[in-house]
Amino acid sequence: MKYDRIIRCILRMCFYSGLIMIAFSLIPLNPSTASRINVQNMAPLNLEEDQFRGPKGWFTRVITDEIADFKRDCQQAVDMVAKVMREDLQLKVKEVIKSGSLSKGTMVHGVSDIDVIVILNPPDLPFLKNVKNMDKYKEQLAWVIGEMEVAVKSVGKNGMKVISTVTNQFLVNVNIRLASGERIKVDVLATADNWAEEGKGIYDSMFRRRLPEDREFYSVGLAKLQRDFVKQKPAPVKELIRLVKYWNANIVGTALEGPLPTSYSMELITVYVWEEKMGKPNRVDLLEGFKQVLNTIGNDEVFHYWRENYTKEMVDIAMGGMDETRKRRPFILDPANPFNNVCARFHDTWPDVARVAQETLNSSLLRNIRLKKHWKTEL
Repeated sequence: MKYDRIIRCILRMCFYSGLIMIAFSLIPLNPSTASRINVQNMAPLNLEEDQFRGPKGWFTRVITDEIADFKRDCQQAVDMVAKVMREDLQLKVKEVIKSGSLSKGTMVHGVSDIDVIVILNPPDLPFLKNVKNMDKYKEQLAWVIGEMEVAVKSVGKNGMKVISTVTNQFLVNVNIRLASGERIKVDVLATADNWAEEGKGIYDSMFRRRLPEDREFYSVGLAKLQRDFVKQKPAPVKELIRLVKYWNANIVGTALEGPLPTSYSMELITVYVWEEKMGKPNRVDLLEGFKQVLNTIGNDEVFHYWRENYTKEMVDIAMGGMDETRKRRPFILDPANPFNNVCARFHDTWPDVARVAQETLNSSLLRNIRLKKHWKTEL
């Protein structure tokens, strides 16, 4: 009898353990702990090296050739929006700047950010250094955004049409249907020419704004610096950026959920790798460069900033004004804005992105690619 009770007890334990295991098996996997797909089955990762390269290879067909018509249509749409802002907006417009990946030369079909920056003369928007009351400035900017929304709705020519607009405290997001039937979104933003007014003194003005959300209103005026930083890089670097952005959107974006790295952050990480890991070569082998970028993405200890526009002292001052979450690594500082760690918004997702990078490194496309120890910097 004693042994019978022991056996029955063991059987009950096995039964309930089985139920627990079944219950756990029914719980969906958290995308932060497992990919929803096998990324190595996705193009171009499932290709051999010779299928990727060359005039008829995957990169030429998908990244270069397929975007030609789309890029032309996007350019026409952006030109039309810029023209309306210059000619139809009933405000004192100093300049209209085209920014985003289209202007930088890093556009990828279906992934690209497109911006139109409207530079206004005071009093339509005051210089931020003269603003004492940020709440009043936000009210004035909201009025300007409303005026831009009204003006942009008139865009429509050569088969293009504005489908909808959405506004927030910084911009008008314009949904445009192209002549091809595809849709693009263009962000239209406004600012006074704060950089022309203050130069590098703008960073001192930003520091004096104790609230991080108030500093964000300076970012629009720095868009030209952001654009030119990437635009001035050699063509092979921009080709590598386009490949990395495609990977981020179509492979990381499909494998995982949650906030993904932005296009701008991928651009800066790629530039960092080209400069610091490769030694600024004028010739960049796409697959070797891609592998080096993925190796870097797998390292969450990255800490880097550029000194074109601000000094190390300004970086130290800016970091003193950041909360701890913005100081976490990976840390890639915006070359135009020392208060902006471009990796901060997806820190929680970074381990997942790094894991997809590792899976990509093990793919048939990259596993046999060997990295050079010394990159040639001459043509």
